[in-house]
This record gives sequence, structure tokens and C-alpha cells, in this order.
Amino acid sequence: MGNRGGYEQTLVALAHQARVPISVANPARVRAFAKALGQRAKTDPIDAADIAEFAAKMQPEPTPPASPLQERALELVRARVVFVKERISWINLLEHVRDARLKRLYQKKLRQSQEASAQIEADIAQEIASCPELASR
Repeated sequence: MGNRGGYEQTLVALAHQARVPISVANPARVRAFAKALGQRAKTDPIDAADIAEFAAKMQPEPTPPASPLQERALELVRARVVFVKERISWINLLEHVRDARLKRLYQKKLRQSQEASAQIEADIAQEIASCPELASR
């Protein structure tokens, strides 16, 4: 199956619980494979066929279950990415806003986004500090 930004997580967890081997493929690798075969179109049915052909021909190794630490770290990093993108959006909007009320609203949202990012970064630092394997890197 393809990695879809988190949408695959429930299916992967259920497969691991049922002890069914499952492989999560890098979407860029699957897409490069499809392009190498001359596939230029991109729709959901075509993507599904490309993934199936990639799996049949490349036979990727099963993806091992993530440890609780890995799951937590991945969730924190994904959240951080969201808030960084959100913060950039608020900054960009503030560059061009003229309405005073909108400007105050954007500034408030920017502060909230910055506070959330700071909290997530503190959580990431705490996770790293609490794990000898990560702290040594």
C-alpha cells in the first residue's frame, strides 16, 4: 500500500494486529516506478493499479510494526509540520491584509500557532531526552 500522509495508519495497525504482512511503500518510489513504465496519468484507479504492479514486481519487504516511541514521535513530527505550515500561512496573510479587524484576527491565530509549535517542539525535546537511543544521536 502507499503512504498517504497518515491515512494508512489504521489499516497498517490492523494488519499488524492480525499478523498479516503489509508493506508501506514510499509514494515517490511508486510514482517513479510507474513513470518508468510510461504511466503518465494519475487518478485513484490508476494509482491503485500502479501500487499493485509495484508490489508484484518489486516485492517490497513487509513494514515492521512501529514501536510506541516511533508512533509518538511520528505523530509529534506530523503535528509540528502542520503548525509550521499554518504559521507560514498566517505570516503570508498578514503581509497583505488591510482590514484592521482581520489583521488582529490573523495576529491572534499566528500567536496561537506559534504557541502550539513551541509546545510540540518541547514535547519532541522531552521525548528525545527520555529515550537514551535518541538522546545519544
